[in-house]
Amino acid sequence: MWRFYELSEGMPERAPREAEFFNLDNLSYSDSLVRESIQNSLDARVIESDPVKVVYRFGSISIDHAGQYLDGLKEHLEGCGLLTSCLTDICTMPFLLIEDFGTTGLDGLINRSDITEHTKSNYYNFWWREGISKKEGYAVGRWGLGKTVYHVCSSLRSFWGLTTRYDDKRTLLYGKSLFPKTHRCDGKVYDYSAYYT
Repeated sequence: MWRFYELSEGMPERAPREAEFFNLDNLSYSDSLVRESIQNSLDARVIESDPVKVVYRFGSISIDHAGQYLDGLKEHLEGCGLLTSCLTDICTMPFLLIEDFGTTGLDGLINRSDITEHTKSNYYNFWWREGISKKEGYAVGRWGLGKTVYHVCSSLRSFWGLTTRYDDKRTLLYGKSLFPKTHRCDGKVYDYSAYYT
């Protein structure tokens, strides 16, 4: 189920500018997507000397079969002017699957209440931090904005992440939307980001 957050009185409406990060080096979004996903996988390798494998696959899924992952998303896409024909006029939806092997997965603490200023949590950093990076040493991503490319490359401005963690063997599924602006839905104003839980 998708969770969108209603803006209350006194909260500013803002349009996120994270996507402008990708205009810095004149690369296409597809180049940026490949670079970002490989960079994250290399930073999370289990054993420094072992190779990491990253696989890209294109596919399609029936709208009916994907229904539970789209529940609550369509109305907000429409409110933001992003509802595309892939969800209204045809029966299947294309997707890109990115898998990596030989990595730790999104490890670390999950809940904000457990996180301190000095906590290292790849899970929390990936899903909940924007413009803040906790990477150290030889890790190559430092701005905390590279993951924005996953939203920008999606016509739904959304993606899902399934991770199997190396340390505790837990398998977790989460999703995130990052719309280009706040939007109205059913007469209410909502923030530009949302989460699938």
